[in-house]
Amino acid sequence: MPRGIIAPAATAAKEIVVNGWSPSKRNNPYANSGIVVQVQLADAIKSQKSKSTSPLSLLNFQEEVEHKAYLAGGDL
Repeated sequence: MPRGIIAPAATAAKEIVVNGWSPSKRNNPYANSGIVVQVQLADAIKSQKSKSTSPLSLLNFQEEVEHKAYLAGGDL
């Protein structure tokens, strides 16, 4: 069973973001893990909040993804 330290890292309400790490000496018998996905520029362009040409459009896309994760996880 993977273990490690999982910490909430959201910067706004109704968003889900976590960060994780293993102890600094790496001598813990457990480990943490994550999932990596590829995001294309086209994904951000298709998103609802990123339609503008604002310099912040990719941050808006990130906010949208984090909010969708919150919704998928259920109201905590």
